[in-house]
Amino acid sequence: MKTLTELYISGNRIVDVAPLSTLTNLTNLELAENFIKDIRPLQILTNLKRLSLESNFITDINSLSALTNLTELYLDNNPYSDAGNYRGGEIDVLFGR
Repeated sequence: MKTLTELYISGNRIVDVAPLSTLTNLTNLELAENFIKDIRPLQILTNLKRLSLESNFITDINSLSALTNLTELYLDNNPYSDAGNYRGGEIDVLFGR
């Protein structure tokens, strides 16, 4: 699993993303429609280029600033309150509420 580069696990009732932090070669991660609140464990996935987190329960996205290769970020339908601290202008696509 260490060589895995893409993982699509949307709609699986996932609450804890900490186990995914070992998948450091991921470039594309789809986690939409789960029950995720805390995304801090994902900050170690620095190879991510595309991250889909739509329809979860995320309130804080500041930890995503560590994802320096991220070019696509999908966040719509989350209760996050402050997206302003996220490396403004450096993301090609940012979808939120």
